[in-house]
Amino acid sequence: MIGETVSVKVEVKKFDGNRVELEMLAYDEVGIVGKGTHVRAVVNKNSLIKRAEKREERLSSLDF
Repeated sequence: MIGETVSVKVEVKKFDGNRVELEMLAYDEVGIVGKGTHVRAVVNKNSLIKRAEKREERLSSLDF
């Protein structure tokens, strides 16, 4: 029903240094209304930018 409170519990299920797997459970006063999982990648920003710059250099020399 509109106006009811929904709470979400999030738990880290796995973490290997590069990826985080989360499990989520949404519920209201009556019971569970939804559940799911989500995977996120941990990214080293400086490394990502360096790789993108190298790729940009290679692409700029190509004639499309």
